[in-house]
Amino acid sequence: MFYVWRDVLSNENVLIWPKQYPLLIKGLLEQNGAHILDALEQWPVCQERIDDKGIALTVLPPLFYLLWQKPAEPFQGCCFQHIYEYDDDEQRYIEQVLAHLKSQSMSNEQVTFLLLERLLNYLPIKSQFIQYSQLSLARLCHQLHAYQILQYSLAQGLVLSQDDVMSLWRDEELHALLAPYLKTAVEQTPQLVQILTERLLQGEDYFGLLVALQEDDTDLNLLEQALLAHIKDKSAKQSLCKRFLTQGATGCVADEQGCTAMMWAAERGFVDILVNNLSPTTLKSVDKAGNTLLHYAVLGQSESCIALLLKNGVDYTKKNKAGQTAYQTAVDQGFRLVLRQFEKDFGIKELSAKQQIKRIDIVHLLHALVCWLLPLQLFFFFKPDFDYKVESSFFIVISTLLMLFYAVSLKRCNLYPYIKHPWSLFLLRVMSSISLLGQMLLLFVVVITILT
Repeated sequence: MFYVWRDVLSNENVLIWPKQYPLLIKGLLEQNGAHILDALEQWPVCQERIDDKGIALTVLPPLFYLLWQKPAEPFQGCCFQHIYEYDDDEQRYIEQVLAHLKSQSMSNEQVTFLLLERLLNYLPIKSQFIQYSQLSLARLCHQLHAYQILQYSLAQGLVLSQDDVMSLWRDEELHALLAPYLKTAVEQTPQLVQILTERLLQGEDYFGLLVALQEDDTDLNLLEQALLAHIKDKSAKQSLCKRFLTQGATGCVADEQGCTAMMWAAERGFVDILVNNLSPTTLKSVDKAGNTLLHYAVLGQSESCIALLLKNGVDYTKKNKAGQTAYQTAVDQGFRLVLRQFEKDFGIKELSAKQQIKRIDIVHLLHALVCWLLPLQLFFFFKPDFDYKVESSFFIVISTLLMLFYAVSLKRCNLYPYIKHPWSLFLLRVMSSISLLGQMLLLFVVVITILT
């Protein structure tokens, strides 16, 4: 079993070609099992290590060397400087046998695949699947255009890292090759979704990769998470969000605060996202703080989203856990244009907590004045030298009726807060009714007296 020991790499990376490599090539070409086993048994430990001079020395499994076939020339495009431990005669032998194979109309990949097939009779291919810190098997296959070997490795269980996926997917020619293996070869992590979302925001088209990474047609969790991550970003694009929805995402998956993509759409003002995705369940959805879609539309000051939600029957009386409706949130935030839209376009108006208390005070102050007017009327009635008893009685009764009418209209208005009042206020309203009855009886007595 091969393994990689990882350490901190310096700026100079050296790939060591083990001295057993020529023996391995000879054994594979001649199909000599003894040579192959000897080479594999003596193969050095696959590792990355730093020598005393700070140079990063790397030894890889045989498959990597079979892909290169021979050491790369100095300054050739590669992340390593290739150094071989065998002598020049063995190097010339390798070049000669490779040239002979290619003279038989064999491509580089066909030569590698031939050698690999023979090698796999002596060790499992999964032992070659090592993720190197700067190079992976998948990216090396892509770099050398060894697509047949890449496909074979994926079929045998090669796992792709996030960097592998992002690198390979840039090549459109590999999409068809990768598609059948993405669901099993790629670990679907939140980090991968975040990376793909960031690339989408930068204008790179990784949308097809997200769709391909779905577990199946009914499992849309990956798309839902990507939509949520995208729409939460300040630079989110409505057009891209619509692409997620057309692929089957619903926007109803919530984050840790209970906020769904539909709520973010309402705050962002993405009315096109909402217009085709409003359902009774969506309209009733709330986050962990009790905020509705309308609360989010108000916080985003999105008049188009507010109008859409109200026209579709959202419950504008719904309060969050802070005890505020969407209208009261607009009052608290000082959103004048939003308040004008509520009041002018939809006839919705609510009172703040202070205004509610003020309205309760006005109603019961009027009832208190009515209670006070009965003793005043009795005072004038029993005053011997007061000559305007009839006029004063009429004036007091009319004043009482007007005040009670105003108090009742205030109390019956939709803006009046329906909260539990103390018993003292209830008794005050009862006493005001008794006061009105007493005033009218006293007025009746005054009128009868004058007429007789």
